[in-house]
Amino acid sequence: MNKLNRLLLVIFCLLQPTAAFAALFDEDAPLNIEIQADFSLLERERDKAADYPGMLTIGEFELPIELNVRGNNRLKKTTCKNSPLKIDFKKSDLRKQTIFHKEGDLKLVVQCKNGGVYRDYLRAEYLAYKMINAITPLSYGVRWVNVVYKTNDKTIGERPAFLVEHKKRVAKRNNADLEQPKNLPEYNDLAPVQTALIEQLQYFLGNADYSLLRSAEPGECCHNAKLVHQDAQFAPIIYDFDSSGLVATSYATPPPNLKIRSVRQRIFRGYCQSESALQAARAQILAAQETILSLVKSDQVLSKSGIKKTLRYVTESFKHFREDKIWNKNILQACR
Repeated sequence: MNKLNRLLLVIFCLLQPTAAFAALFDEDAPLNIEIQADFSLLERERDKAADYPGMLTIGEFELPIELNVRGNNRLKKTTCKNSPLKIDFKKSDLRKQTIFHKEGDLKLVVQCKNGGVYRDYLRAEYLAYKMINAITPLSYGVRWVNVVYKTNDKTIGERPAFLVEHKKRVAKRNNADLEQPKNLPEYNDLAPVQTALIEQLQYFLGNADYSLLRSAEPGECCHNAKLVHQDAQFAPIIYDFDSSGLVATSYATPPPNLKIRSVRQRIFRGYCQSESALQAARAQILAAQETILSLVKSDQVLSKSGIKKTLRYVTESFKHFREDKIWNKNILQACR
C-alpha cells in the first residue's frame, strides 16, 4: 500500500464509528495475519533487551508493532529455529478498526521448527490451554493464527502460531486485579481451592516444569505461572506447556531434581491441603471430561497420529482422576 492510499485509509477510518468487534479471545476461528520485520537480524541476535520494529497486517489494515524475543529453552538456537515472540502494538488509529483494538502487547507462541511434527507440538500446546479453559475461567485465552512472515516485503515463511491473552485481561474478566504479594509468596498466601485445582491440572497435563512460589530469576515469582489478586487471596494462572507429557516435544526433559525418566510420566508436585479442597478440584476436572475428549477428537489441525497420541494421554489422565486407588496414591498421598 503506497503512502497516499494509506493516508486515505486513515482518514476514512477516523470518520467511521469504532467497529464493534468481539474480544480477541471470545472466538475460535483462526486469524490470518502478516508480520513484517527484520527477522534475519532478530533470529541472529535473539536479544531479549532489543526492540525490533515491524508491521502487522490484518485484512486491509497495517498496524505498527515492535517485536521482542522471549522465553528460555525455546529461545536457544539449539532448541528452536524460530524465536518465541511478544507483539507490542504501537498507538495507531487504525488499530481501533481491528480485532486488536483493546490489546497492548501479546505473546505469540510460534512453531519451533518447520514440519508436521512441530505443528502437532504447537497445536497440542494450544489444546492444553483450551482444556484448562474448559475447567476454570482463571486461565489464559488463546487464539490460533496463520502467520505469513516477511522481511523487506519478501515472504520468508508461512506457519501457524497462537496468541496468548494478557494477564490483565484474565484478571479483569474474573473480577480480579494485579496486586502482588509484598514479599515472595508463601504457600498459605495462595487461594487454596484454585491452587488445588491448578496443581492437579499440572498433573493432568503431565507438566512438572512450574513453580507457584519461585522463579529462576532472583526475587521473582513464579515459574510458568502468574498470580492475580481475587477475593483477598492470590490465585495462580499457568502457561507454557511444551515440556508437558501431553505435548511431549522431542526437546523436553524432566526437571533434574525429580525422579522421573520422561515428561510423559506424571508426578504430583502439589502441597498438602484439606481433602475437601483436593476432592473439589478433582470433581471439577472430571466434570469437563466429555468436553475435553470432544475437543481432541474433533480437532481439525492435529494429524491423525497427533489426535491418537493426545487422546491416549488425556484418556489415561482422566483414569487417574476417576479411579480412587490411583488418585489416592498419586495425589492425595503424594502431596508435599
